[in-house]
Formats: sequence, C-alpha cells, structure tokens
Amino acid sequence: MKNIIAIVSTLFALSTQATTSQLPTILKAADSFFKTEAVQGLNWKVGDELNFKLKMSFISGKMKMSVAEVTDSLITLKQDINLSGQSQSCVTKLNPNNGETQSITCNGQNQNIPNKDDLEIVEMTNEKITVPAGTFDSIHVKIKQKSDNKIIEQWVNMQELPITGMLKAISPSQFGNVVVELESFKKN
Repeated sequence: MKNIIAIVSTLFALSTQATTSQLPTILKAADSFFKTEAVQGLNWKVGDELNFKLKMSFISGKMKMSVAEVTDSLITLKQDINLSGQSQSCVTKLNPNNGETQSITCNGQNQNIPNKDDLEIVEMTNEKITVPAGTFDSIHVKIKQKSDNKIIEQWVNMQELPITGMLKAISPSQFGNVVVELESFKKN
C-alpha cells in the first residue's frame, strides 16, 4: 500500500510541477477563456485549501492540499494523502515568482523533483466539468511526460479556485489510472 501512496504522491508532484512550470501558457489560455487579466506569479494565500477524492482501480481515498506559508521567495504547500487506511504527508516548497519547485519532502524524506523539461503541454481546450464540488468552466490540459510518453490530464480553473486550480486529474500508473476529483475548496 505504501508503494501506491508513493505513486499517488509522485503523480501529484508531476501534476503540480506541470501546472506551475507551464503557468505562463496556462494563464494566457485562462486570460483568453475567462476574459480577465492574467495574474503574474503565484497568488496563493495561507489557508487556501483543496480537498480531493482519489480513486485508483478498487482503491479509494482522500487528499488535502493547503498553503501553509507564503513569503516573497517561498510558498510552502502541504499535501496529506489517506489511501485505504495508509497515510502520507508531503511538503512542497515553490518559488512564488516562477512556480519552480524548490523541494519535496514526504514523511520526512527528501524526494526527487520532477524534471519540468520532461513535461510538455500537448493540448488545451475549454470545457465545462462537473466534479463533486460543483460545475465549473475549466481549461482541460493534456501534458505529455516525454520520458515515457504518458499523458497526464488536468482540468483547471485558476480564476475561481486556489492553489493549482485543479478540478480533476487523470494520471496513468502501473496500477491503472489515478483519478483525482475536487470535493471542496477554501479560497482566502
């Protein structure tokens, strides 16, 4: 089970890295789609929170993502995963000016930072999506992991939602697709 939680954490790290490293492209699409001015950098606030349900094959669980600290040079993002009774806590430190991941620690152990150059946006479309938290306008982003040609899909709305704006994600794994759907959120 710990192996599965590690996979979910890694896939989440890839998704976060993909979203934040591709921020200028996604914000430009959001600007066009939502008819607003794009925000520069990461405008996250302490207490911002996203709560997700996780599903992988017959295994289900929960994930909570929250902003723990914000300074001029660092955002600390906390991620708690509970999957079929097993839990893991991760802390990701990001540069708020460019979205680059500085470090990832899970249960006190340093993790490898996904290579942002291994990620490429291959498609972006505007879609309305319904998740347990409600129905939202979104940008559906397909991101290719070049090293293994896997496609990660994300539906994001960075205008209405905090943090990464993730509404839903589908990521392939050795145990089948990991599906993450937003259940609730708090935006300060």
